[in-house]
Amino acid sequence: MSWVGPFRLRDLLDRPGGADKNSFLGKKEPRVGGLYLFSLKAWKKQPADLLYIGSGHSTEHTTLRHRIGQEIIAALGFSGGTGGVLLREYCRENGVNPLELYVAWQILESCPVADERRLFDLHKFKSSPDLLNRRQPGLCGIC
Repeated sequence: MSWVGPFRLRDLLDRPGGADKNSFLGKKEPRVGGLYLFSLKAWKKQPADLLYIGSGHSTEHTTLRHRIGQEIIAALGFSGGTGGVLLREYCRENGVNPLELYVAWQILESCPVADERRLFDLHKFKSSPDLLNRRQPGLCGIC
């Protein structure tokens, strides 16, 4: 798995005009989608100390970039996205500024759900004890 990031949210967003869409996910939108994750710390090569794992398909109504953006908006308290709400609650309970979280993603040409399930199994109860995902993701209902 080759990951883009991790990037501290503050560094990713604190620039004129915010995150640049070309540098954010690349010029090419993923055909199917990908994985994204949030962590408290930066890591190298392989994800570690994860707080949240998610995936997104690219459809006519949404993209991976949109999915990640919704989670960031919710983590900052501006909406009620699923993982973002968990991140926001974690940050409030633990005195963490959401802008200090790290985000990373991986673009996939195949359905991301199987990879999300594998990543969850690798981290839940093992290398990411604070993982906020409560249960393994379900099977894909799109592909």
